[in-house]
Amino acid sequence: METVFKGVDLENREIVTEEELKYLLQLTKEIYFPDYSFLLGYRDADVENILRFYAQKQVEPEFIPFEARRKCNLPNEAKYIYDNSLGGKARSDYIDSLWNDEKSFWQVLFGYTNESAVW
Repeated sequence: METVFKGVDLENREIVTEEELKYLLQLTKEIYFPDYSFLLGYRDADVENILRFYAQKQVEPEFIPFEARRKCNLPNEAKYIYDNSLGGKARSDYIDSLWNDEKSFWQVLFGYTNESAVW
């Protein structure tokens, strides 16, 4: 990512302009996705989101392998809550721990917001 962002000065700001984003997207496509039009599932919007994330945090987003998605099994979690009679604060704490686990896929599957997850 550092290579892609070399031409953009991010000092003292976290947001890239639309013009910069277009430039970064084009450069990223040339370097990493030269055959993007033939790649199944490729979307400019996904690459733009990664570029925005890097601009804001100046670290690469953590890669979560797709296989990790299998660990996010809502019926299993509901069964665990029911079988262990988790209610009130215990249930809320358990759900928050699942949601806030940086290695999980919950926020990817259900969309991240700054608010607590509502189940």
